[in-house]
Amino acid sequence: MPTLSITTNVVLPAGRPVQLCQKLSAAVAKTTGKPEAYVCVSLSHSQAITFGGTDAPAAHGSLVSIGALGPRNAAHCAAISAVLTAELGIPNDRFYLAFQDIAAKDMGWSGATF
Repeated sequence: MPTLSITTNVVLPAGRPVQLCQKLSAAVAKTTGKPEAYVCVSLSHSQAITFGGTDAPAAHGSLVSIGALGPRNAAHCAAISAVLTAELGIPNDRFYLAFQDIAAKDMGWSGATF
């Protein structure tokens, strides 16, 4: 049920977006302690993102989960930032990540809710 959505101004490497999503998925599963079978990751490119008034490599995203957020947010951000820095060259200080801990009744899956 953890869902990570990332948007970046960095052009995604040809043929590698799926592998990058897989690395992000593994990072989220590890830090949340949730089975990776329930982790969903989306990664998209935007031609127009500025951060601090410049168009240097940057990204923003959100992590939504039923539980596993709050005290662990710093660990989630560190793990996700590490992947973005290593794979896309996005410095840690040019990435915002919003967290949303939602109730099971507010997350749909398999034609129902958790």
